[in-house]
Amino acid sequence: MSHRSSSGRRRTTRYLLRSGKVTTVNGSRKVARQRASATPISALSCQTAFQSIAQDCIASIRKNHMSARKGSAEAIHQIRVALTRFRAARAFFSRMVKDAVWPRLKQEMAWLNDELGVARDDDVLLNYGQRKLFRDWLGTKQRKLAARVRARHRRLEHALRSARYKRLLDLLATWSESGPWTRHGNAARLQKFSTYSQARLHSWRKRLVKKGGRISHSSATQRHHLRIKAKRYRYMLEAVATLGIANNFNKRKLAKRVQQALGDLRDLQCFRQSCGKRRKPPPGYPARKKQLLRKADKALRLLKYRSGQPGKSRDKT
Repeated sequence: MSHRSSSGRRRTTRYLLRSGKVTTVNGSRKVARQRASATPISALSCQTAFQSIAQDCIASIRKNHMSARKGSAEAIHQIRVALTRFRAARAFFSRMVKDAVWPRLKQEMAWLNDELGVARDDDVLLNYGQRKLFRDWLGTKQRKLAARVRARHRRLEHALRSARYKRLLDLLATWSESGPWTRHGNAARLQKFSTYSQARLHSWRKRLVKKGGRISHSSATQRHHLRIKAKRYRYMLEAVATLGIANNFNKRKLAKRVQQALGDLRDLQCFRQSCGKRRKPPPGYPARKKQLLRKADKALRLLKYRSGQPGKSRDKT
């Protein structure tokens, strides 16, 4: 494979429909907003919307690649966010964006997300351990944790340099642009994004608040799945707004609050377990756990009554 052809495939693209023509431009969130604002919403199909979101995610991964290889915690986080946004978009358009290639891509994305996840989780645990409140509780475990962080970053750096990683990004770019799903006779791909997105977001919001109805009595596994739903709902609210379709800012804020509260609780529980489950919890653990659960519960109750226009969506994710 020549350097020219490889770099050509690595070039980030975004497809926006304008006057019946497909225009290819370098991708970024800023460019997406500018292009979407110049494109009539009525002309935006579901296929075009998904391709725009997907290419924006790939652009973010490429942008943060080198910094993540150098161990930047923020860059690692941004790549994980981009992967989650991509999977959220695929789930959002699940009925029309599916083919025999997707299961393989999903598996490879899970591999990369796992590599990023273990490095990110250890970064968070080390950050907890460096806080004055927890230094004495963590004790000598802090040195072991720091050594583990360095080892995990070396492993991640190797993964981000691998042919497997490069092949995955090429496949994601090619699949989102011209995968088999774009050639299937599925008329849903061409339906109006403005109509589809409102109904789909309404369905996702209802599912989220229903699953979070008894959060104070939920298990760690149930909270994990709820956090993923809140995250995906938030990311799609943001993506829809970026493409020029207005939605309730309060919904985005509340979904983010649910996601962050449950994410902080997960991190805190992982920090506690880093020294063994039988050990006494870190200082302030019970009070902080209750506080985070109350925060998530309040946001979910508020989100329940922030309903928009009702709509129907038969799609299953």
